[in-house]
Amino acid sequence: MKKQLFTGALLLWGGTLHAQIEKGNGILSGTVSINYSQTESTLEPVKRWQPAANLTVGRFVADNWLAGLSVGATTSFATESQLVLGRQFTNRNNTLTVTTTPFVRRYWKFTTGYVFAGAGLAVAVSGSRQTGVESSGAQVNSIDNRNRSVNVSPRLEAGLNYFFTNRLALQLAASTNSIPFNTAGLDAGLVYWTGPGRKASPQRERTNPQTDAGRWLVEGSFSVNNQSADQYQTTIRQTSRVSSTTYSISPSVGYFIGKNKLLGVSLPLSWSSFRSELLDETGHVWSVGVSPYYQQYWTSTRLTPFTRVNASYTYLKFDVDNDVDDLSSYGAGVSVGLAYMAGQRFIIETSLGNASVNVVDTNGPNKAWNASITAGLTGNFAIRYVFK
Repeated sequence: MKKQLFTGALLLWGGTLHAQIEKGNGILSGTVSINYSQTESTLEPVKRWQPAANLTVGRFVADNWLAGLSVGATTSFATESQLVLGRQFTNRNNTLTVTTTPFVRRYWKFTTGYVFAGAGLAVAVSGSRQTGVESSGAQVNSIDNRNRSVNVSPRLEAGLNYFFTNRLALQLAASTNSIPFNTAGLDAGLVYWTGPGRKASPQRERTNPQTDAGRWLVEGSFSVNNQSADQYQTTIRQTSRVSSTTYSISPSVGYFIGKNKLLGVSLPLSWSSFRSELLDETGHVWSVGVSPYYQQYWTSTRLTPFTRVNASYTYLKFDVDNDVDDLSSYGAGVSVGLAYMAGQRFIIETSLGNASVNVVDTNGPNKAWNASITAGLTGNFAIRYVFK
């Protein structure tokens, strides 16, 4: 009898899952962000706005077949003041890039999710305008530059969806615009599934041992980034190389001071070296920081929203040909996201929205600060391990 009930439950779950890729259902995903930065300098102060947004919608035109459209826009508005030959000028550099990608996907059922493969055509239209204006407001035509470009490229993709609920799924997708697949990018994000057959069922309260008081939580990241570029100087007819290598590690530990209440700290560390053949310069930069945080999980369900607030301090030291300098960076932020309790030991988290501000003190006349706001279903995921 138990075996029959178990088999029936699997068939019911499989039937519900399969209904998500029936004709008439669809998907929705996207994000929006605004970043503002400012450098306060006695000679060349700079202000820059950088809004960006993208939206992906799709609809199953037949069982297992999805037709969709991705639209993205990125803009930048930069203003820089300069003193040229005793006269004050304001340079403005505005850019806009709009990318439209129609695509088609084929889905296949796979355990508790789907795998898919698809193809599309990405069309990117870019434009920029750089103008110079005197402080009196008169237009300077001699430094008015405009550029436009159009780029068309094929897009091939493959990925999978894992469902947290019957409406919300984690999507991992690899994409490329070249054949063979010599360059590919891996993206992670959330996808909301639409359609008349997708009624969201309420979650039941459950005992989540991950968020019990007295538990410890660890996470961290490590990265190595190596870059090099060859630059050709037309004036001296010589090619020179610029290269850099950066190592970063950021361990983090947290402690649950109460049910669903997490207090923790991260310790980001980094070291980088660089070499410029043209300038005959070598140098390195190292940094150490500390970032305490408090995180509140809202419910005791398997999928729960959370709120996180944090502060940060980073000390950086530069050494370029034995010319040493240092600076300090201060920051604060708040974010709202979703956490999924996987098994008994792991928490999978993603941010749905965050706001942050950061101030850099150069120990001199120049200071810089930036603020950003981001919201959407796409973003980075973190896997956290919990133990007693």
